[in-house]
Amino acid sequence: MKRYQKVKQILDEAVQNQDIGAHGAFWRPLSLEAFKTKKVFSRQLVNPGNGAQSNLVLALRGQSPFGSDLGVDGASYPRMPAGGFPRVADDRIAFIEKWIDDGCPDDELLEGG
Repeated sequence: MKRYQKVKQILDEAVQNQDIGAHGAFWRPLSLEAFKTKKVFSRQLVNPGNGAQSNLVLALRGQSPFGSDLGVDGASYPRMPAGGFPRVADDRIAFIEKWIDDGCPDDELLEGG
């Protein structure tokens, strides 16, 4: 499995493979190149090379501007996934962050990845 495919799998599992809220499961039909340039609610989704400041990671962690449902100062949006889905596990968020840090490559997962 390629890492981008794993990222999409993590996102699908986060919403229990359902069609969801305001932005829908936008990632499902996207090519890697389209994913890297995707904006959701006018916010750039990923910043290749900087996972910690990418909106996808901030949204999953509930860090500003996300986390309005958690009482995060300055947050305008709820933590993702919203709508009563469980929080994404830290190790899965870390996988996505590392993938973004690495420039969002479409390389194969290493054994045990």
